Amino acid sequence: MIASASGGYQDAVKFWKRATKLAPQSASALNNLGGSYRQLGEHDTAVECYEKSLSIEPDQPDTFFNLGAAHIALDDAQAGREAYEKGLELRPNDRDMRLNLSSALMKLGELECALSEYRHLTELGFEDPEICHGVFLCLARMGRLDEAEAEFQILQNMGADDPQHDVDGSILFLMKSQWEKGWRAYARRWDANPGSRRPFAQPWWTGQNLTGGKLLVWGDQGLGDEVMYASMLNDLRPKVSQIILEVDPRNVDLFQRSFPDIQCLSRADLSNDKMAACDMQIPLSDLAVYLRKTDSDFGLADPYLVPDPGRVATLREDYLDQVSDGTDVKLVGITWRSLNPRIGRDKSIPLQDLRSVLSMPNATFVDLQYGNVSDERRAVESKYGVTIHKDKIIDPTVDIDAHAAQIAAMDLVITVSNTTAHLAGAMGVPTWVMIQNIPDRRWLIDREDSPWYGSIRLFRQELQGDWSQPIAKVTRAFAEIVGGQSD
Repeated sequence: MIASASGGYQDAVKFWKRATKLAPQSASALNNLGGSYRQLGEHDTAVECYEKSLSIEPDQPDTFFNLGAAHIALDDAQAGREAYEKGLELRPNDRDMRLNLSSALMKLGELECALSEYRHLTELGFEDPEICHGVFLCLARMGRLDEAEAEFQILQNMGADDPQHDVDGSILFLMKSQWEKGWRAYARRWDANPGSRRPFAQPWWTGQNLTGGKLLVWGDQGLGDEVMYASMLNDLRPKVSQIILEVDPRNVDLFQRSFPDIQCLSRADLSNDKMAACDMQIPLSDLAVYLRKTDSDFGLADPYLVPDPGRVATLREDYLDQVSDGTDVKLVGITWRSLNPRIGRDKSIPLQDLRSVLSMPNATFVDLQYGNVSDERRAVESKYGVTIHKDKIIDPTVDIDAHAAQIAAMDLVITVSNTTAHLAGAMGVPTWVMIQNIPDRRWLIDREDSPWYGSIRLFRQELQGDWSQPIAKVTRAFAEIVGGQSD
């Protein structure tokens, strides 16, 4: 225990292992050994220790609590939930146990159950910022935005200045198009997690004119986010003489062609001479604090990314040559999955569910989906007698410039919310995006259009998790274009 208190977790493991050899039936020693392994990040081994401890003394709520925490660290929310529920059977009024159970339920997407657990805590007399914050998150993610806003006001009145609260509050503000308030709240993520900043020494740009100076703008999120937030670069130009843009290496070629007067650099581990020569810095997404304060700041959401025109023409000709039989067909790009590790599952649709769209006449479908989905594509083709063309030369996860040209060769893109949707919208390709009833903040609430992209049309779930309605709407809209019959 002295070793643990002084940060010597390797020594603590050594001592506790000796203890368990001397007293193999000591549940306490096993529990503490598991705790030392958790401190070292060896959560699998910790789980083994806790389970062995519980096999000796199965009525220890603290061990169930620790077991739940280890499962959560392993990203196994269901196992964490089960451990916490067993712990609560032994100690029903344990605040931390129930709070962690609520968090596990949120990870599982069981928002009603999570909200009920948070409410139970308040009924037990626990009213503090952490619980109020959980209630707010549940309400916001359930789309009960007015209730969520009221709960957030209660949270603020508690006086707990936690930057993560503001970051989570930004979800609400941005979904309700409260732009200025939302962006400033979202920018507090750097206070919540200062270690996530890029290693640049320049002072932060705060919206002032930087005539005669250089501004370093660095991408701070995923590929799709970089594409979306790049829409602000054209608005930034009048304020800054020179812009150096650091982005994901896969975006460099496309961005450099699209913004020829901005120097685009591949993301590096350390600052190079060009970056070091800049006078100020700002994350790409934080440009919105100064450039997207109102609806009118989005302008007409004109296309701003420029694919390789020669490549676009060649790809379109190649695709049409493969399918042309003298009839006029629409080239339709299709994707159905998001690989986002946190919310990708909620945004994805099984390909077979799109049968009504894929069966339409006068259309040729091109698989734009990134990731290995060949088995799913072949299974649908075999089962329903449809054809989905796959360009085996282009890998969308590696060659974004080629993928952009591929998208631009389409007459229409039908997709879920993923990088393909952002690329298509940024290039002005007609795009239909099927999204959850309660989507992430970029798609707002109760809108069929997007302030970010003028060519995008949104098809929303009516019930969270139910894709039947957006698919039916897409099918009807598509039938009007190609002259088919919708089911």
